[in-house]
Amino acid sequence: MGERLAEYLGRQIGRRRFLTRTTAAAVAFVATTFSLSRTAAAVAYKCCDLCNNPTACSGYVCVWSWDCCFQGDKWRCFEHYTADQSCTGDCPAACSAAEIVGAGQCPLSPP
Repeated sequence: MGERLAEYLGRQIGRRRFLTRTTAAAVAFVATTFSLSRTAAAVAYKCCDLCNNPTACSGYVCVWSWDCCFQGDKWRCFEHYTADQSCTGDCPAACSAAEIVGAGQCPLSPP
């Protein structure tokens, strides 16, 4: 009886360890995949990593945007896409833009 219990527990712990490691590897893979999508940006502007140099954009089907802070100011970054592109935030985008949306709204880092 004691041997069967030890054998059963050994199998359960082995499965749990395998599933934990497999899950951790899958999470790491997904996190790496998603972080690479934004690192393909070609232009650094203020705190925005953009696909293109920022310009005035209009008339696009889809817009991906995010906020960030630069020298105490809040900026909104934009990637604009045409109908034949997917709106994922990935490069290439048809047009890139950035605008200040909150002067002095971000805390400055301590020296």
